[in-house]
Amino acid sequence: MNRIKKNQGRSIFTIFFSSVCSILFLLMCLLTILTTLIIFSNLDEHINSLLDRSLVVAWQEYNNFFHKTENTLSMMASLDQSSYLFSDHRSDNDEAILLINNQPEIDFWFTLSPEENIIAGNLHAENLPSALNKLAAASMIRKEAIHSSEVLPAEFFINAGLQTKDDFLINLDDNPYEVGEDDYYIEDNQKIFTWVLVRAVAVPVVSEDGSIRGCLLAGDIVNNNYLIPTNYSNKINGSYLSIGIKGVRVVSNIESSSQWFLSGTRQSKELVRAIEQGQRYSGEVLIEPGEIHLIASEPITSANGDIIGALSVGVRAKGLATVKRDTFFTILLFLAFCLLIALAVASSMGRMLSKPLASLTSLTKNIAEAQEPITPEQLRKLELESENTSRIQEINSLQHYLHRMAITIYQKSQETENYLTALEAERHKLHQLTNELQASNLLLEKKVAERTSELRKAVVELKALDNMKTKFLANMSHELRTPLNSVIGFSEMLYDEIFGELNPTQKDYVEIILNSARDLLQIISDILDLSRVEQGELSLDKKIFSVEELISAITTIIKPQIDAKNQTLTIQIEPDLPPLYADPVRIKQVLYNLLSNANKFTPPGGQISLKTGLTDGQVITSVSDNGIGIKKEHQDHIFEEFYQSESLYESRFEGVGLGLPLSKKLVELHNGKIKLESEAGKGTTVSFSLPVSKQLTN
Repeated sequence: MNRIKKNQGRSIFTIFFSSVCSILFLLMCLLTILTTLIIFSNLDEHINSLLDRSLVVAWQEYNNFFHKTENTLSMMASLDQSSYLFSDHRSDNDEAILLINNQPEIDFWFTLSPEENIIAGNLHAENLPSALNKLAAASMIRKEAIHSSEVLPAEFFINAGLQTKDDFLINLDDNPYEVGEDDYYIEDNQKIFTWVLVRAVAVPVVSEDGSIRGCLLAGDIVNNNYLIPTNYSNKINGSYLSIGIKGVRVVSNIESSSQWFLSGTRQSKELVRAIEQGQRYSGEVLIEPGEIHLIASEPITSANGDIIGALSVGVRAKGLATVKRDTFFTILLFLAFCLLIALAVASSMGRMLSKPLASLTSLTKNIAEAQEPITPEQLRKLELESENTSRIQEINSLQHYLHRMAITIYQKSQETENYLTALEAERHKLHQLTNELQASNLLLEKKVAERTSELRKAVVELKALDNMKTKFLANMSHELRTPLNSVIGFSEMLYDEIFGELNPTQKDYVEIILNSARDLLQIISDILDLSRVEQGELSLDKKIFSVEELISAITTIIKPQIDAKNQTLTIQIEPDLPPLYADPVRIKQVLYNLLSNANKFTPPGGQISLKTGLTDGQVITSVSDNGIGIKKEHQDHIFEEFYQSESLYESRFEGVGLGLPLSKKLVELHNGKIKLESEAGKGTTVSFSLPVSKQLTN
């Protein structure tokens, strides 16, 4: 026990305290993050909704000019009943001309003939820019008023002597990235923007018969037109409006810390990129370092659908950023306050949990380090400890069960001491019995040695008797073969009537003598072969031979016996069998024994089959019949010498039971195996396998 390494670990107070703090802190963090996301999401939705409504107001203010100008031009066209505007006798006091001159938002106007030639106007110009010509032509073709925003070169209005209420030329500011070289020219060391944004309206003048008499064209230059953003800001307090073309602000009432309006400054790349793709832009834009504005912008298109600029509205993000910052710091303060509460709660609960456990730990430590398992004094301390109940149910249960466990251990220790005393007495008795058993073992070993010696002598004598039996059978078989051969020879001469004719009865008797002598000779030959195998004197005359030829030869020999009982012999030989290296005479003897048995134990008209094939380097030959079969209890003894399965065979079938034992020994001499499968009343299958020589396969 002293060698066991003590695992200090962490106290339950530390674990509980850290766990509660971690869980509460994670919950508060999740709540804080969720609350922040919801607040900021709602704030962003509110800002986007405000910008969307602001854009609607901005477009209304921008499109106001088109509606007023269309009404003015339509009134001019209706007052010009005698085509006075298109004659050479018009006057500046003409009612129609006075009507258009009294609209201050119109910076320029023209009357055009059906051939798009300038007839009259407030500018000195012989030809209009192509965009205005196309606008007038489209109005006369459609016979309807057309509104359009167009970007025109400032040079046209300078040469035409345009007198406007504001200077329409834009001075470009120094920007992080420059405009194209074709978009400005330098005058008095100042970059002047060469493009002008124009709002134009074309109204056709149609006679009573429906023919076109001409077209009225009026327009407004948007560059530096502060009326549009001023009217917008009066409607949306705290918001501003800006209009840009080619990424340059030409109208703006943006208020920044360093300058006002920011006309001539570049718009953000992200905004310009979105507008060029025909998309709405909404997001934060850095107007100046440290000054972020929230912007929403939509593209301005011409009458042909071409994107020519961007109408933008926005607000300074200073107040919104303050709201987000204050919200964030408020949430952090709340998080810190909750963390302090979590620490206090975890500390209180941890002490409440760890104090009784520490007391129990100290007591159990004293028990563990004591020499005796448990003493009565320690039991009394545990009992007093269990009476001090805690507010935690699990600790009370722990105290109760620890007290019960200590009582149980004390009782078990007493029982163990009693058991050890009884065990020592039993050990003494066992020691005495062991001594007695050792003496008995010595006596038994002596008797076993004597009996083993006697059995060894008996085995030697049995082996000698078996050798004598084998030699006797071999000698007797050898001695009997000579007179039997004489009997067979003389019987064959008598049967062949070499020395004179025999009557039928005599010939039948001679045939019986001849067959009996041949059977006896076969039995004697089998006995002799078995004896030679057992004595190890039978040598094999191995040769290379064809399996097909051997089977053909043996079937020729057995065929008369098969035909005599009107049986059917089926032969199946797998093609391309390799030759065998074995004793063909002995293999033929095995096959003859198997076929002879099948013929003998199969009734007339039965079926006999012989199959040969190659499997896993083994030539397997099987002989099957549908004869009487062998009962299961006799199959384990069928390869024993002189064994016959039933005494009935001795009266019905010839033989003494040497064919299968001899066949088994001959096959095993060739390193082969033989097996038998049979079912009484259904037939028998005997198969043997012979290995193919590796030299022959190579």
